[in-house]
Amino acid sequence: MSAAASFEKVKRRRAFPEMDLQRAVAKMLELCLPYDATFTAIPGGDRGVTLCPGYRSGWPDVQIIAQGKALCIELKSREGRLTESQKKTIPVVKRAGAPVVVCRSLDEVAAFCAANVPGWKGRITA
Repeated sequence: MSAAASFEKVKRRRAFPEMDLQRAVAKMLELCLPYDATFTAIPGGDRGVTLCPGYRSGWPDVQIIAQGKALCIELKSREGRLTESQKKTIPVVKRAGAPVVVCRSLDEVAAFCAANVPGWKGRITA
């Protein structure tokens, strides 16, 4: 199966909309980030992780590091709303100097990356 076909398959899954979006975003970042950028995703819904020392409730789902700059993305389904801890944490991350955006679709993530990640290799298509 080609990368594009597996990417589309991930986009179509609907059982857990935010988790499905996170999978699709991770796949897109693997394909489209330039060689000198990296990313990670925080599995906030995993109870084992959220109880670990150092975990911060409300932390954005995806962090990208590109040319020494941190970028953060909070993923939400179309109907999803920020939790109280996210409403408190996002302004703290922004004050620390990292842009934070709430994205509800792969296209929104791609647009944010295109505007903020030098060397972004993604394409936005209609």
